[in-house]
Amino acid sequence: MSLPKDEAKMLAEVCETYKLEYRLMLSIIQVESSYNRYALRYEPDYKWLYKTAKFAKSMGCTEATETVMQKTSWGFFQIMAAVAREGGHILPIPLLLNPLYNFNAGCAHFAKGVARYDGDQWKAVSAYNAGSYVADSPYELKVRAAYAGLSGV
Repeated sequence: MSLPKDEAKMLAEVCETYKLEYRLMLSIIQVESSYNRYALRYEPDYKWLYKTAKFAKSMGCTEATETVMQKTSWGFFQIMAAVAREGGHILPIPLLLNPLYNFNAGCAHFAKGVARYDGDQWKAVSAYNAGSYVADSPYELKVRAAYAGLSGV
């Protein structure tokens, strides 16, 4: 399984914008969503919400609805909506299922991690999932395996 041709091209362009390796981003997508653009996962214990009252008001929904959406990971990159909000996503959260929005949000978030860890992409991989670097995390090992499996990409 892999990304459809149009979406693969789109991801490559977004990777170029953020100066990220396409193969690594594809590996994260494989682990996060198995290439499912409509993947959703509610994480009720997620605590790092971002300005829920402000966004609820601007989106015309209840704060409870905004909170649930921010505690959900969306699309290919399984980007947490709260992370996307903090990163500047001011549009309705369901747009994170749109590949272009998802690729930009996921790559922007990952690029911040790369900068945070002085260019160490594998520390950034661990932090992408855990919020901060965890040496040899199971997540990092899964992404490394997916990365190795995509050697021809």
